[in-house]
Amino acid sequence: MKITHYRWMLCFSMLLSFSSFAQVVKKIPVYPGANLMVDKTQTDESCCSFSSKDSFEKVIAYYQTQLKTKALETKEVAAKYPALKANIQQLEKQLPPTMKFRAFVLTEQTISGQKGAEMFEVLGGPTEVTFSIANMALVKNDEHFFNSWREQMGQLSTTEVAAKKMVDWKLLKEALPTIAVVGEFNRQEVSGDTVSEGVSVSSQASVIYIKPVVVKDAGGDGQGENKSISIDVDIEDSIASLDMAKEMAQPSGPTEKAIKIKGKYDGKQSAEKNESGYVTCEKVFLINQRFLVTLRGSNTNDLALLDKIIDSMNLAKLENLK
Repeated sequence: MKITHYRWMLCFSMLLSFSSFAQVVKKIPVYPGANLMVDKTQTDESCCSFSSKDSFEKVIAYYQTQLKTKALETKEVAAKYPALKANIQQLEKQLPPTMKFRAFVLTEQTISGQKGAEMFEVLGGPTEVTFSIANMALVKNDEHFFNSWREQMGQLSTTEVAAKKMVDWKLLKEALPTIAVVGEFNRQEVSGDTVSEGVSVSSQASVIYIKPVVVKDAGGDGQGENKSISIDVDIEDSIASLDMAKEMAQPSGPTEKAIKIKGKYDGKQSAEKNESGYVTCEKVFLINQRFLVTLRGSNTNDLALLDKIIDSMNLAKLENLK
């Protein structure tokens, strides 16, 4: 039996303004083991309604302890708040004989000489106990119910949906190259993170290969200069920006060439040298139309080095990630 069929409007519309109570929202814990109720056919449904198979008496006892107030029957509510008597009578007519009702007074306020209250109501039927808690009144440990409700009602933003499906960076790192040395390049420590805060949603795992090099008389003063040739390897879950990832894996200039890694992953490569003599190389490709893999060489334009690193990567791991 749907809980909203018997919810009564005694708190806000009759005597008290919503804003007067909004400043003192009392937190209410969800009864342990209660199930979130979601009706996708009700477009105007609000969060959150719950049901429990435990006895009505057990649920009431729990909330009397948690809220530190007595559960009131309909007659007790009418006696305590005379202005609500007509509404109580209407409620009693609506309730079937098998339905039990209790109300917990959360806050009280008197306006224009009439006393009203914000109440938390519990209904007990033949097979289950039901109650509703506004999302603002959920305790911190129960806020996930509101997110679950929004997800089931299709109210999550594109970014929030992406965040829920995003692969943790620790799984991405399993696809990074395992080879410790490539030529004279030494593998450094793996780094990465997964961020899911507000509009910032990303997951990336990275590793760098470095080869120390001394360039003699680089400054024209007879002194050598220490330089490093490096190759950066990045794997990013691009689920939050799929279109951008596809674009990044496609050639976009005269120095970039379309390639197919391992005969099946579409991407691009480039090897360049600028006017000052600085050289770079890059291979970028996409797996499962989602995981963007980038290898970028600094102070080197040797694409064969990138291929050796790719050969040591567990790319099949990315194919199997969902």
